[in-house]
Amino acid sequence: MGGIGGLGGVSGMGGIMTPQLSVQLDSAVVWLRADSLTGADGSAITTWANEGTGADFTQATADLKPTLQTAEQNGVAVVRFDGVNDYLAGPALGFTGSYSIFTAIVARGMANAEYIFECGATGTSSINAYMWDNANANVTAGCRNADDLAYLEDNETCAFTADTAYRISLLFNSTTQLVTAQVNGTGTGTSATTLPNTAGTQVTNLAANRTPGGYGQLDICEFLAFGSALTAAQITLVNNYLSAKWGI
Repeated sequence: MGGIGGLGGVSGMGGIMTPQLSVQLDSAVVWLRADSLTGADGSAITTWANEGTGADFTQATADLKPTLQTAEQNGVAVVRFDGVNDYLAGPALGFTGSYSIFTAIVARGMANAEYIFECGATGTSSINAYMWDNANANVTAGCRNADDLAYLEDNETCAFTADTAYRISLLFNSTTQLVTAQVNGTGTGTSATTLPNTAGTQVTNLAANRTPGGYGQLDICEFLAFGSALTAAQITLVNNYLSAKWGI
């Protein structure tokens, strides 16, 4: 856990990292990089160390562990989830106001709702993003407060294709109370919602919903969560970093 400061020396980042971006990434609550993991190709992942300020993401049950796939997306390692029961569990994000969440993924299956992540307590609240195949593939993302889900869908400009990499961001501004989802830097829509509800025992699951009962067949390359509304310039920095690193 904790920020890692001078990132120019981190493997694979020398030509991507700038001082401004280094400071930005160090402020993340969650920062998970697949290229930070070590192990043989196909090895099971028990712990994905969080380089942000929060706790690590873990899975103790052997049958539920995702695997490390080396030299995959843009020649960089990814974490692969089978869409059947694999997931990693982490702590509550703890956001009570604005937040900015970014992830780089590779879509693998498009069978139904393919969960990327969900944070919340069962029956009370959640922040989530998932891919949904309902005639036309699209992204659904939102902030759920009690039983009211403000969600975003797009059946045209954000169709997902299996075995293709995407950048997805979920941006919530507590002042305007608007949540915006973007795929590869293109907005899929903006919807009104309310502040995140932090009631109950909160969890954050990767590649699963909060129960968990729904899963996602996908590779997660990188996952970043900030407890603030990033500026347009900061969003561009993070998106450019993910694009260059993962070839998206």
